Amino acid sequence: MKKTKKSTPAKTIKTPKRITTYPRVAGDAFVNQNMLYSVRDELIGHTEKKFQETEMRFHEVKAEIHEVKSVIHEVKANIAKLDKSVHKMALLMEEQNNRNKIVLDGLSQLFERQERVEKKLNSSF
Repeated sequence: MKKTKKSTPAKTIKTPKRITTYPRVAGDAFVNQNMLYSVRDELIGHTEKKFQETEMRFHEVKAEIHEVKSVIHEVKANIAKLDKSVHKMALLMEEQNNRNKIVLDGLSQLFERQERVEKKLNSSF
């Protein structure tokens, strides 16, 4: 009998596994200029977006402030009208009080005269 060789499977070449290590300090990171520019552009874009949102909100608040100011001016105008009415009313009351004094003085003189006339009439009888 012939001797046959045992067939052995083909040897596979083992490649060593690559171990991924992350940089532990900033100096270990491999960064090129394009990466830095893209990060910078992203930060600038984000900052500009936030700035635009803030500016839009600022304009909204500014418009609200103008509305509040107009309402305050209306309130001030109404207060001025009320103040004018109060002063007018006080003037009319003062004038009426002066007229009442004149009338009361006249009435008191009339009553005194009437009492004198009555005393003369009573004393003559």
